[in-house]
Amino acid sequence: MKGLAEHAQPDKSFGAATRLSGSPAFTLIELLVVIAVIAILAALLLPALSRAKSAADAAVCKNNLRQISIGLHLYLDDFSTYVAWSDTNETPWFDTLKPYVGARWPEYNLTASGQLLPRNGVYACPGYNRMPGIYTWGMSTPRPYNRRGIYGAYGYNWNGVGEHYGDLGPLTPALGLGGVLLYSGDIRVIRENEVLYPADMIAFGDSPLAPAGNDGFPDSVNLGSTELPTGMGDRSLRSWPGGNSDELKSRRTIYQRRHSGRFNIMFCDGHVEYDRGGKFFDVRPYPAVAKRWNKDNQPHLDLAAVGGY
Repeated sequence: MKGLAEHAQPDKSFGAATRLSGSPAFTLIELLVVIAVIAILAALLLPALSRAKSAADAAVCKNNLRQISIGLHLYLDDFSTYVAWSDTNETPWFDTLKPYVGARWPEYNLTASGQLLPRNGVYACPGYNRMPGIYTWGMSTPRPYNRRGIYGAYGYNWNGVGEHYGDLGPLTPALGLGGVLLYSGDIRVIRENEVLYPADMIAFGDSPLAPAGNDGFPDSVNLGSTELPTGMGDRSLRSWPGGNSDELKSRRTIYQRRHSGRFNIMFCDGHVEYDRGGKFFDVRPYPAVAKRWNKDNQPHLDLAAVGGY
């Protein structure tokens, strides 16, 4: 028969750290190791999840542009011309295509939180929509809004590389799809057969940033522009000149938040390309990029904008 002292010995089969019930417990070192493993796994998985979300947004965005392309081609079937659009035109391109696309421009259906209503998503890039306040009435433009101050997800190639050249009169080239504003105030529309290579002519795409606000920094309230060629003036999308100012870094950061810094661009034949902004907007050093903006498939670098922001 064992002695009472022998029965009083603690059970050491689970180590020194035991709960009162006798089940094993974590030591502090073990707990720290578990936390460290979880942190490492999170660090490995979160970038992958972010890339997956960005890829999903890009896929939805491509589908939106294809829907817009279908609307454009239905319009072409009816009129054999591209949508007229200038910064003084009373009917923006998205209003003209509304019956064909079956959706309204996001500015018309803002919720109180600044997000878009899901049922009107064709004109709404999901990457933009994750940033509250994107679709605004324009910088300091009161309602009813002036149509020159419209910002949103997608832009239209209305003037090609000749920034605002279409406003100067009937002798200036109408390089884009929006036509040319004549001295009479009328707009000469671009006929379908004027586009030499539809598979190499940009029509619509993810908007570039609008110029920075009064504080010098781009932010959610002025992100996006209905005029796609404004991206040619964005120095953060160029290989030249360089520059690492805080303003340029801020703009690049915003681009990075949507589609990992890439753009979806739709061409006149309906196909969509997905690439870095410089592949579409860096026109000055690359004639092959510049000619994709113009109906005659020529670069017209003498007319390309030399300024920037």
